[in-house]
Amino acid sequence: MPWLYVAWGNYTQALLFRDPAMFQYAAWCMRKGERIYDTIATPDGPLIYLIHAGLQVFAKASESEFRRADLLFHVIIAFGTGALLAPRGALVRWLAPITWGLLHASLWLAFIFSFDFGASVQREQYYVAERVKAQQFEQPGRSRSSRAA
Repeated sequence: MPWLYVAWGNYTQALLFRDPAMFQYAAWCMRKGERIYDTIATPDGPLIYLIHAGLQVFAKASESEFRRADLLFHVIIAFGTGALLAPRGALVRWLAPITWGLLHASLWLAFIFSFDFGASVQREQYYVAERVKAQQFEQPGRSRSSRAA
C-alpha cells in the first residue's frame, strides 16, 4: 500500500482534461440554477453531473481539491463495498469487515491510479463503483440477518 501514497499525491495535482472539465462546468451551472438539457447543452445523463455537483460542494472550484474529494468518494464506496462482502461468522466480528474494506479500497485505488490523468475522473469509474455496490444486494441467498448460518 505504500505506492498508493505516492500515486495519491500525483493524482491530486493533475489537471482535469476533456470530459471531466465539461462535467465540472455543467455541474457548476446546475448549482447556479441552470437546467441541463434546457439552458446547458449536455450529451450525457444527469448522474455524472449530480455526482460532480455533490463533490463540488466539498471541493469548491479547485481542481486539486476536486480530485481529493473524488478519491475520498472512491475510498468510501470501495471500503463500504469490501466491508459488506466480508464473510460472516469470523472469530473477531469487526476485524473481517475492516480487513475486507481495506483490501477492496486498496485494489480499487490501484485500478483508479492505473489510468493516465486524462482518462481519470471519467463517468465509467463512478458507474462501475455504483454497479459493484448494487450487485452486492442482488446476490441470491445472501442474507444479512444475524440468524443466517
